[in-house]
Parts: sequence; structure tokens; C-alpha cells
Amino acid sequence: MGRRNITIEESSPLIVYSPPDAWVEGTDGEQLYSNNAFRSTRTYNATASFQFNGTGVWVHGGRKNTHGDYLASIDGVSTSLTGFVNATLDVDSGPLFSAPNLNAGIHTVTLTDVYTNASAPWLNIDYIVLEMEVPDETTRSVDDSEPSILYNPTGGWASNDCTDVLQYISYTCHSTASNVGTMQLAFQGDTVAVIGGVGPNYGPYSVAIDGTSRGRYTANWRHHHSLQLLYIASGLGSGNHTLMIQNTPQAAGDILDLDQIQIFGGNANVLSTPSQTATPAPTADSGKKKSLAGPIAGAVIGAIVLMIVVAGTLYQRRRKHRVRVLDLNQGNTPPTTQIQDIIPDPYVGVPVTGSGAYAPTSAIETGTGSHSKSQGTLTPLATSETPSGQRGFDSRDPLEGLIPPPYSS
Repeated sequence: MGRRNITIEESSPLIVYSPPDAWVEGTDGEQLYSNNAFRSTRTYNATASFQFNGTGVWVHGGRKNTHGDYLASIDGVSTSLTGFVNATLDVDSGPLFSAPNLNAGIHTVTLTDVYTNASAPWLNIDYIVLEMEVPDETTRSVDDSEPSILYNPTGGWASNDCTDVLQYISYTCHSTASNVGTMQLAFQGDTVAVIGGVGPNYGPYSVAIDGTSRGRYTANWRHHHSLQLLYIASGLGSGNHTLMIQNTPQAAGDILDLDQIQIFGGNANVLSTPSQTATPAPTADSGKKKSLAGPIAGAVIGAIVLMIVVAGTLYQRRRKHRVRVLDLNQGNTPPTTQIQDIIPDPYVGVPVTGSGAYAPTSAIETGTGSHSKSQGTLTPLATSETPSGQRGFDSRDPLEGLIPPPYSS
């Protein structure tokens, strides 16, 4: 049994902010925050929660003199902490809480703003690192353009029409605004992760695995971000599975996009491409007099196809323009809704037993999948090494995480 780290940015739909309107998105031109952005609140009792299936979790955020007291809890057991200790630890993004060595299973980590000083009310989230068990080290990355992914309806998905497509893996993506738009992947493996974009013109989507609903999420966000973890399910068990994601727009024009799917463990691989409805093969000429019905029907169908192509082109051009308008006009408008009916992933194995309070760790926990990200390169993280506070981007694996340094008091 191995271990792997997954980095979840603050803009991932898997993090639940409550109440939604109490949290605002900040941007960072100096690149001191991962993804150049953070999620921040100064509302008393506002919470940020993340439910996961794993063996450890690390939360990073602001550690400045404007940040006050907060509670960090794991599975309901709380620890009182403060966002600012002294000038030496005054950093834009540092470790807020860690809970290593958890029993493998479902856990929930929650941070709550409980500031006591009006001049230091802030709590912000930069990113979360999840550590999970995988049965083996096999991995398979599936790009959105691979034929193993089935998109329906076939004319309802656009290729490479995402905002800032050059920020996507391999510079490719698939997107849909159809309220019946689905993508499906048949795979073999223990864990599956879905990567895509979030933004102001995105909306809700639903996830199902092996025909069972796994919940509804929303990709609606104040600013556009690529390379976001839209969904992850682990502990599926080695074997064959089917993933299906459907766009479920809340408003006309809400889109969903897909960049990449990653499969871990369980001899990770894709299965044969799901079959489309086959077109009957033409029969041999019987020598009888040919009818004009076939050519006439073909001409009519050709004309209809041409009209659909032209209409689709005009639609895509119009939507591109609408995306640019939304980016300009809604830059300071936070999303008004946040869907929170997240259903946890099942875990097959060791049950959750709990092990009391989880105070911040005093040592760096390393695992098989541990890395530090710095200036776009991946380097092994030694047990005694503290990773750089600044994380770069590596297009080879947007989910590669790091084990953050311990919390210092």
C-alpha cells in the first residue's frame, strides 16, 4: 500500500465555504500565494470545510498581523490557533493546520474564524494538501482529447474553446453549455480525479460512479482558474468502473469544462471506448432499378448539417464574446450561490475509529508521493527539508502535492 499527495487549490469546488457570501476571493499579483489567489473572510463563525478520504491533511493560508484566532477541527475535535504569532512568521501563505497519521477513511477538516481582536479579523485559505492511500503506484493520465472519453451529445461539446486555453494541459479542453451534456469514462483503478476549470460563467454539475450518484457541485467562481480539482473518489477498489459527469446549469449558458482525468492505483488504465450508436452498413446493390429517394434524402441531410455547423459557429463566437464581457464586468462580484450537498466518497477498508485531538504536527511527514513544488520543477522532499513557501506550476501533473512544513508557534 503506497501513499500519494493531492493539492487542492482554494478555488476547488470540493471546499465548502459557509456562509458563501462571507468569503471573498483575493488575487495576488506578486505570486506569493499558490494559484496567485486566496479565499478570505472576516466574518465571525464563518467556516471552510473539506471532506476527504485519506490518511492526512495540511491546510495553508495567511499568517499575517491582520489575521486573528481561529478553530481548526478534524472530525469534530477542535484546536484553538492564531493566525499571527510574531513578525518572524508574518507570511502571506504558511501552514495553518495539519493532521497527519489519520486512520484511513472519511474525515472532515474545518477552519472557523473566531477572531477576538477587531484589528485582526481575517482568516484565509490558500490551498489544502490531501494524503491518501493507493494500492499500488500505477497511474494513468487521460487527456480530454483522448477517444476513450465519450462526450454526449456529440454536437454539444466544443474543443479548445475554454477561457485561457493555453493554461490547460496540452493546451486542450472540452466544454459544454448543454443541459444534457455528459462525459463518460470507463476505467480500471482505485482512485479517479477530474481536472477542469472554474469561473464566473460556469455552473453546477453532477457526478456518478458505476451508476450511483456521488453528489452535485458548482464550478461557479469569481475569477477563471484552470487546473482545478473538480472531483476525486478514492477507495473504489481495484476493478472496472465508469465515471459520468453531467452539466446541470443553474442559468442558461452555464458551462462545464474538462481538462484531464487521472487514475491512480489498482492497475490504473482506461477500458475500451464506450460505443456510440452504430450506423447500419449499406447493403450490396441487388441490380434493381435505383431509387432517387436516397440521393434526395442525402441532399436534405447535407443541407441540415451545414445549417447546424453555421449555427454552431455563430453560437461559439457569441459565447466567446460573452465570456470576455463577464470577465470584465463581474470581476468584483462574488458568486451568490454555493451548492453544498456534497456526498462523501465511500471507503472500502479500515473503518474510521478516531484517535482524539490532532494538534499541529511537529515533524514533516513524508510519503511515497511527497514532493515540493518550486518554480515549476518537482524535487524530492527529504525528511529534514522544508519546502519553499512559493509553489510553482508543473504541467506534467497539476495534482502533485507537497507535504507542507509543520505549524510553528
